[in-house]
Amino acid sequence: MQTTDRPGLTPYLRIGGDTTIRRLVDRFYELMDELPEAHATRKIHPADLTESSNKLFDYLSGWLGVRSVIWRNTATPCCGDVTCLTPSARTNATNG
Repeated sequence: MQTTDRPGLTPYLRIGGDTTIRRLVDRFYELMDELPEAHATRKIHPADLTESSNKLFDYLSGWLGVRSVIWRNTATPCCGDVTCLTPSARTNATNG
């Protein structure tokens, strides 16, 4: 994985965009299948990991700077973003 140190780029672009995120997600699920310590977590996932993989790809893409991916592919925004919270929760989150 090669990083690009140019100001103004999102972390998503700095690490290589779609290609890098897809490789990361694919490797994550490969390891989940291979590692005995991941067995319990793997059991709670469906046999076909396509949908889970796509959701993780979208989540990581959004988290790293491509918000439109999450908005385009889900009915609700990613609630890891304070701006997506209800007004009272947003007030609590920003005021400590």
